[in-house]
This record gives sequence, C-alpha cells and structure tokens, in this order.
Amino acid sequence: MSNSLVKSSFLQIIKGKKASLVYHSLFGYPQILNNDALSLLDVFSTKKEVSETELQNEFDDPLAQIELLKNCFFLVPSDFNEREFLKNVVLSKYAAMIDNGSLLEYLSLIVAEICNFKCAYCIADSMITISEREKSPNKLMSFEIAKLAVDTFMSILKSHGKKIAYVNFGGGEPLLNWKVVEKVLAYCIQQYGKQFQFEFTINSNISLLTFDIAKKFKTYGVKIATSLDGTKVANNAVRVTKSGKGTFQSILRAIDVLEKIDYTLGGFSTTITEQNFHLINEGLIDFAAQRGFNNLSVDLDVIHMLKIPVEKTAKKLLHIKRAAYKAGILVTGFWERAAENLNNSILDKFIAFCGGVSGRSMCVSPQGEIYICGYSVESIAHLTTGINGIITSPIYKRIITNRLAGETQRCRGCPLEGMCIGACHTYGRV
Repeated sequence: MSNSLVKSSFLQIIKGKKASLVYHSLFGYPQILNNDALSLLDVFSTKKEVSETELQNEFDDPLAQIELLKNCFFLVPSDFNEREFLKNVVLSKYAAMIDNGSLLEYLSLIVAEICNFKCAYCIADSMITISEREKSPNKLMSFEIAKLAVDTFMSILKSHGKKIAYVNFGGGEPLLNWKVVEKVLAYCIQQYGKQFQFEFTINSNISLLTFDIAKKFKTYGVKIATSLDGTKVANNAVRVTKSGKGTFQSILRAIDVLEKIDYTLGGFSTTITEQNFHLINEGLIDFAAQRGFNNLSVDLDVIHMLKIPVEKTAKKLLHIKRAAYKAGILVTGFWERAAENLNNSILDKFIAFCGGVSGRSMCVSPQGEIYICGYSVESIAHLTTGINGIITSPIYKRIITNRLAGETQRCRGCPLEGMCIGACHTYGRV
C-alpha cells in the first residue's frame, strides 16, 4: 500500500465559525475539528507523503494529528479503495452471523392482518394490499401457528446461548385477536419462563382495550406502543375508523384505563401527513406534558411523499423537538436514524436502518410465512421449513447483504450513505 496519503473523497465537512463537524460518509467517525486541523487536511488535497519537518513549521504535533485523521479514515493511502475495504470487512465480519441465525433477537407475531381503524398513512395496510397476503382468507393467527413460531424462535435463541427473548404482537390490530395474544403470553412464561427473560411488547391502537386486558398487560409487563396523531383535531384528520370517524376519544379512554390501574404509558407515536401538518404544533407537547408523557416518537408519513418543502418540514420537526426538550420530553423519530448511526460505524458495529434489515427480526404472519418485518411483501421462509430452512434462507441472506452499508446503488454518493443505509426495506414498493 502506498506511503502517500490523501484526503478521503468521502469526507463530509459541516463548517462552523471556530470548528467544524467532520465525518466519513461511509464509515462515520464524527469529529469536531478546529480550523488548524482542517488546514492540515487541506495539505493532503492531493496525495502527499508525510514530511514531519515540513509540517512542523505550520502545525503543532502534526504526526499525532495525522494519526487521528488516519484512524477516522479522513486521510487514507492514495491507492486505498474505501468501497472495496468496506465490502470485504463488513461481509466477512457479518457473513457467519447472517448464515447461522445468531443475529435473530426479536419475534414479531402478526396476530391479526385486519384492523378496526383506517388511518390514511397505514404502511401495514398498504403493503398487504399490494402483496399476496391480501388474497389470504386467514387474517387471524391461530394459537397453533403462534405456538410453533414461539417454539422455533426459542430454539434459535437457545442454540446461540441467548437469555433474553423479545416477543412483539402486531398487526393490523392485535387486540382483534386478544384470545391468542393472551394464550401466547401464558405459554411463553409457563414453557420458557425459567430459561429466558421475556420482554413483551404490543403495537396497538388500544381502542379495544378493557380493564381486564390492561390488567393482563400489567401482569406480564407488556410494553404498549400506540399512536396519537396530535391533539383532537390533528389526530382526527388522519387517524380514523373504517367509517371515517375520529379516534381521539377512544384512544384517550384507553389511556385513562391504563392510568386507573397504575400502568401508564410512557409516550406515544405521532405521524405527520399533509392533512395534519398545519395542525401539529406546540399544543402536542403541552398535551403530552399535561398527561405526564415523557417521550414521543414523531415521524413523517412513510407511504406518501409530502409535497411540503423539505426545509419547512425539517423546521417543523426541530421546532417540536426543541419545545419538547424544554418541557422535559424526549422526541425521537426515524428521521434521526442517520444521526444515531453516525456514532456507530459499520466497521465496529452491525448498524442498519431498522431491526428488520439488520437481520434481527423474525416476523410471522397468520399463515405461518416469515418476513424480516411486518411490512415486507417478500416471505423469506415458512415455519414448516424448520429452523434450518429459516436461518439458511437465500432470500433472508439476499435482503440483509443487499442492505448493508455501501450496497444500495441508488444511495451511492449520498452524504449519509453509510448511516441511513437506504432507509426502509419497503421503500419504492408502495
């Protein structure tokens, strides 16, 4: 490899008055560099061999600075192929984990492929509508399928010595199949409770929540993920029943039920669409603070491209985040994923846009088909193929390897290529 160094062509510099944020668009490694360090980088705008004598006249301790810049891949050997290095390191590092199923950590049971809501932005409804799953007559998962999914998943975890089992109930609306959810909760604890620590979650609109169901959730420690798309007017503009009626009051009733049994929600998710964009403001934060919520997930409609200018949208999100911060409320969202991943280089940690495309999720439909997430239209295997058929699925391997950093062709050259990693696997399918 060449002894001469050159400033990486993947370097991204966000300049400030006294210092700048610098990072590598494939590898990450963000650093705050002062103007002297930037000047040192500029010395290597064309390939150059390090000359301590020459550089000492202009910079303090240049060799130490150069070593730091090399470690972050800001300076690289002039004949160093960064894309090839990324591909070789990442594929070799994670290939075995992809092949043996050791990445799997989460089981998601799609216990219902139907819902009593008809939200304008529903990704689950949109994906099912365009896939073969739409034709299936069986929309509710049987306990037999759920039990087989749990047994298979637990066997995979056991084979890799894992002790924590994450089990999620999703849909559609999972409370439309509450009896199966209840049976699965009991089965997991009775059959595997002595071997594993269970972390149960459910994605529900909670409109069907009763005191009895709420008490069961509390007994099993089920964490509830639900949505409220703003205050009443904003929510009812997009989050409606199949007959078009607003859902704010039914969600609020369920929140009250949880409060009465002292099992309160920590927060909720809000989706911003073109229909409620102008209605989402600090009132959302005021409402959350009054009800004692301490975290919100705020995201944009992932189904429809907003016609609202990006700058205006970004200002809205940041304004809400700042107002929430002042109120002691944490606001997050998928729009922050690239920034989160920036601090975890793909060279050091297996990062991706979500648990699905990082190979960590096993999502099972009512028919027993397995997907990387509940919104994917491509089945990777069927439960009846057994553990080996699942973890060695060529479809599973193709999806994961094709979504590794640097492998998405349409993302090449993006300043966030190695952090966003192509975003959602379902992008472009709707």
